[in-house]
Amino acid sequence: MSRKSSHSPSPHRGPLLFLFATWGTFFVALFGRMMLFRPDGLYMGHNVVWSDWALHVALAQRFATLPVADWFVTHPLYAGGKLTYPFVVNMISGLLMRIGTPLTWAFAIPSIVCVFAFIAGVYFLFFHLLRSRAQAVVGIFLFFLSAGMGFVPFLRDVFTHHNWASLAYPPQDFSRLGQLSWETSNAITGMILPQRALLLGMTIGVWALAAIIKVFGRKKEPSDGWLLMLAGAGIGLLPITHPHSLISIAIILLVIFVSYRTAWQRWLFLGFPAALIGIPLYLKFVGGGIENPHFFSLSLGWTATSFGGWFAQWFWQWGLTLPLAGISMWILWRFGNGVSRSFFLGCFVLFLVGNIVQFQPIAWDNSKVFLWSYLGFCGLTAAFLVGLWRSHGLVRPLAVALLITLTATGLLEMIRLQRVDQHTYLVTSQEDINLGEQIREETYTTDRFLTAPVHNHFITLWAVRPILLGYTAWVYNYGFNYAQREADVKSIYTGTTDAISLLRDYGVSYVVIGPAEKNAFTVNEDFFSSRFPVAFKNSQNTVYDTRKVLAH
Repeated sequence: MSRKSSHSPSPHRGPLLFLFATWGTFFVALFGRMMLFRPDGLYMGHNVVWSDWALHVALAQRFATLPVADWFVTHPLYAGGKLTYPFVVNMISGLLMRIGTPLTWAFAIPSIVCVFAFIAGVYFLFFHLLRSRAQAVVGIFLFFLSAGMGFVPFLRDVFTHHNWASLAYPPQDFSRLGQLSWETSNAITGMILPQRALLLGMTIGVWALAAIIKVFGRKKEPSDGWLLMLAGAGIGLLPITHPHSLISIAIILLVIFVSYRTAWQRWLFLGFPAALIGIPLYLKFVGGGIENPHFFSLSLGWTATSFGGWFAQWFWQWGLTLPLAGISMWILWRFGNGVSRSFFLGCFVLFLVGNIVQFQPIAWDNSKVFLWSYLGFCGLTAAFLVGLWRSHGLVRPLAVALLITLTATGLLEMIRLQRVDQHTYLVTSQEDINLGEQIREETYTTDRFLTAPVHNHFITLWAVRPILLGYTAWVYNYGFNYAQREADVKSIYTGTTDAISLLRDYGVSYVVIGPAEKNAFTVNEDFFSSRFPVAFKNSQNTVYDTRKVLAH
């Protein structure tokens, strides 16, 4: 193929239209139905979205409703803490809401735009690495249908109990392996759909890597400097967009640098804008915000407890992907071009690092790093499968069998995922939404609230006010040392002798007592009702005004 035709837009139009018509349609239908208002409240269309998007709604509401000066004053789940969470995608949604876009569309539109850009970015990344449009398309299908061997127990259950109806709606997420701290093997179910920062971060990342691979894979051209500077600028945004993508890309680029360390001019074009943008953003929004000195840790083998268990773990999580990617890497090492070898070697190095270093206190979050290595493994596996198919003869059925094995569990996940009619979850009742909005209108933006540490509290989502302590698993994972604060919150709700002084020390303006608080604590409501006036109330929740203790 001539150089002109390989770089012309026309050869890629067909594959991209095919990907947009298949996966693009899938995602439009998915994101368009994932958040919905009903007369009784706000619902989410999947349990993982129900858990993750509550925080995203709270963050988007900050940008939609608060004065600009208050956007970054405090962490919404840990009053007084630094807002280190990557906020860019929620800022986009919040700004859309600020100009009148409904909440549901303010979430759907950026996700849909991102996922189309992500599909195109992965396609061009794979094409520049593999020089094959077919392999690029197959690689994307492998990535989106990613999953391990969960289809095996599913089929065993179907044939044992003749449960044929489960083919139309699988009864569970069969890629979830809780005993291995693996919440899902599917990229869409566990990552792209619920983790909004990841989708935007990976979209920026794949386009940056596609530009870098294109430049390093050819002789010098006049446009190379601009491409590398744009890639560097994108990478520089990752500290506030998706830090795990920054870590992953940095490790992959380090491997490429070892092979191309003499191309110092190219690295300057890439590194200068990345540092110029990234370092100030890191210092402003991330640096100094982590209190826990053990935020990073060594975890040899990740969550596996034995050498044999490590192999079993990755077999059940990723199926045959690792060995097939390894075989393909060996072939590529012998016959491929230098930059492709370096990139895919970087994916293996990244996988190794993820099995040694734990990048956040909760082990599951390393899956964001593993997803980047898995993306590279999908490209390698696609090259192997397409190569088998092109061999003709008896090898073709093997290629088909391997493809089915690699995607069967993911297909089950996609069938289940689209059945939003079967799994919707209430985030906040309409009554609590109304109360939250009333509180937002009648309190100051910096007023602190004492609440139960639940992930979907109406004060965080709808009043958009800082709470003393939110969902503790998240607070822990963000690097805050919250143990003493948690004990003090319990003391306040119990009404101990030091409750008043604790309210004063923490600067609490209002205390909420409702079902969540009564479920989480032993609440002495008489202590509050006898001392403080009721500021707000509905049928389920009472909010006491404790500001008078702050004046003494």
